[in-house]
Amino acid sequence: MVELKRAGATCETFVQGSPLTVMSGIDAYFLALKQPVPNSIDQRAKDSIGKLIKQHAAYICSTKLVKAQNNYIRAAATYMESKPAEWPDAPWIDFPQWCQDPACAEY
Repeated sequence: MVELKRAGATCETFVQGSPLTVMSGIDAYFLALKQPVPNSIDQRAKDSIGKLIKQHAAYICSTKLVKAQNNYIRAAATYMESKPAEWPDAPWIDFPQWCQDPACAEY
């Protein structure tokens, strides 16, 4: 979840939609556990991505988000199989397609 939130925060301004809004269920999960909500940004990556043309920035972020999504889906499945009954379920997240074109040509 932390990796996914970090990717979303880092790429918020480079892809269509709002990764942070899509992932708001993660915030609710941490709040339900009375834990601090992870809100870190990979500033170094964000600064580097921000120097690229929009299409390349969107492509890199789309790739970064899809990788984090896949890791999250696997981790959430494992968590759901072994979590204590009193812990909340892993948040369900409807992941959008961050770019309409595989190469993010619409940017």
